[in-house]
Amino acid sequence: MKRPEDWDEQVLLEMIRSKYEESIELEFKEARALGREDGKKFDISKDVSSFANSAGGIILYGMEESASSNHCAGAMSPIDSTEFPKEWLEQIVNSRIHPRIDGLIVNPIELRSQSPGNVAYAVVIPESTTVHQASDLRYYKRFNFESRPMEDYEVRLSMNRASRPAYSIQLQAGGPQGRPDAQIYRFRILVQNESEIVGHEVAAVLFVPQGLIGRRGDRTYDMDGVPYSRISGTYHETHAVIKSAVTSAHPLTTYHLLFDEDILVRVHPVYLRPDFQAIVWLYDQYGLALRASFKVSVPEMRVELLGESHGRRRPPMRLEP
Repeated sequence: MKRPEDWDEQVLLEMIRSKYEESIELEFKEARALGREDGKKFDISKDVSSFANSAGGIILYGMEESASSNHCAGAMSPIDSTEFPKEWLEQIVNSRIHPRIDGLIVNPIELRSQSPGNVAYAVVIPESTTVHQASDLRYYKRFNFESRPMEDYEVRLSMNRASRPAYSIQLQAGGPQGRPDAQIYRFRILVQNESEIVGHEVAAVLFVPQGLIGRRGDRTYDMDGVPYSRISGTYHETHAVIKSAVTSAHPLTTYHLLFDEDILVRVHPVYLRPDFQAIVWLYDQYGLALRASFKVSVPEMRVELLGESHGRRRPPMRLEP
């Protein structure tokens, strides 16, 4: 799928066709969510700030939920761009959320075939390095498809984001190598420190859906209601490969972290699918730092980043074997 800032009418129609689901990082709002009443302006500030205070995400104004499937895209809900132009929405967000959210994008999507002259708005909200206050002077977070008030300790933790390392992850895959009983796939994880703060004790764990691993007796972990297996041997201490010169005078230069050995995954041919989702959890000296999900297409082993969730979240729940 295209990046949210590039979404067009065809992307929205495909969401409706496939009954695309809301998530902690995507919310659908009907056109009537926009209004000039103070209550609706407050709701805009609450919803947008809650995404910035959590993992970031997209609010899609102009999409109705399905009447038959909760939290799924159901139908277009066109917005009159003359009554509610992009600039009006940006002004509401910027004037009612404090401090302002850097990097926020409002993408107006013209509904040329469904409702000529009208639009939908994809509001793309980055995860912030601080916390943002809604117009009622409270702080909100995303939880179970809703915007809920933050506890005091959550506000304090979020305010400390800028004082901790920030990472991005690449998952590289190769293979397969044929064996009589299985196919061997090769994975490599590349971690980029994108901050100017050195991360210590950095390590990663790779998870794939239960049933893909050619072993019995593995413990499984709950990932948003889906059982996943942790691949044996993926929790490694890593060594720093310096991206540019690091001296005692400048110890905070950004660097790469790379596993010093490949990860072999044994996948039974009977379980092979056109694609599956792999998940990487990254840890450092502060605990869980980042969750990244990837779509892995087989047999060509093409890897596509689906999303990254920054911040300190709970680790996966271990289930019984």
